[in-house]
Amino acid sequence: MDYNKQIKHLTDHPDYIYENWSASLGLFKMAGEKSPHSSSNLIVGCLTMIRSEPDRFGVFIKGELDVELSKALVEDERIPTSVDSIKVEHLPAFKEWQEKIDNLNK
Repeated sequence: MDYNKQIKHLTDHPDYIYENWSASLGLFKMAGEKSPHSSSNLIVGCLTMIRSEPDRFGVFIKGELDVELSKALVEDERIPTSVDSIKVEHLPAFKEWQEKIDNLNK
């Protein structure tokens, strides 16, 4: 999904934010994929899940937990900790994080 198109759509129709989040679409997709051989006890979560429950969820790069990136995300207050708090003004921060994660997972 094109993040800019999704931002435009959600800006025009903010009532679809929850629907996109619950479907893990684009800006709200999981932060990487966990390798079945990963030694981490954390699981992959979306950005809001990682911020709200850092002891349960993390960012995974090429199958492995990225502790520093997960910590940086937890400290980024531009990402709300619940879907009910996500507003249009937060979407650029979601895009920034997803692009970073996408690039590191190439």
